Amino acid sequence: MRYPPQDPQEAKLLKAKFINLRTFGPGGVIYPLLISYCQALWPDLNIVDNFSLDNGTVFFTSKVARALTYIRKDGIRCGCMTNRRTQTDAYAFILSRLPVEITTLLIVGLRDKVPHICALVRRLKSNDNIPLMPWALYESTLGIHTSYSNEYHPYEIIPVSRIASPLALIPVYSNVIKKSLWIAVLFDHVQDLVMSGTEPEDFFDDNDD
Repeated sequence: MRYPPQDPQEAKLLKAKFINLRTFGPGGVIYPLLISYCQALWPDLNIVDNFSLDNGTVFFTSKVARALTYIRKDGIRCGCMTNRRTQTDAYAFILSRLPVEITTLLIVGLRDKVPHICALVRRLKSNDNIPLMPWALYESTLGIHTSYSNEYHPYEIIPVSRIASPLALIPVYSNVIKKSLWIAVLFDHVQDLVMSGTEPEDFFDDNDD
């Protein structure tokens, strides 16, 4: 990270604590995903695993990333499941209107790179076995997505610029397939357009009120 910090966001970041990427959050998930993500994000750094004997920028387990509890994008709060106070805002639509669980929010920095905010997410699982709902023809217009309750695709890391809009989850039960489902409903169509592709204007960790 650049020192002294170049802007208020970087100064705020210096106050946050590093996390251990091999033990924080879902067990054994974050480190391999985040190092691959950062290798693609900053190919010029030649990032290597901290156990590797190869030359390059070492991706230390406890010296590159800090956890955030939530961010704000265009005034809208987006939280995560690792926020110990609340998880009510930990679900959102990402670009292409796909609903995800935001498992954790991370800010990562290496060398002189501008700190980058990303999210560990997992998409809600759905397939063609879910029966068509009455609104099926208008799902994309209305901002509605049907998925299985508490079933997810594998974890992935995305830039927070892909988070498009918060959503509401409505639990229902399908007598057709005898399974519980979630109906994800877009909160605000205008904010969906405004937030898509934008970076957060602020972020918060456990030390913030």
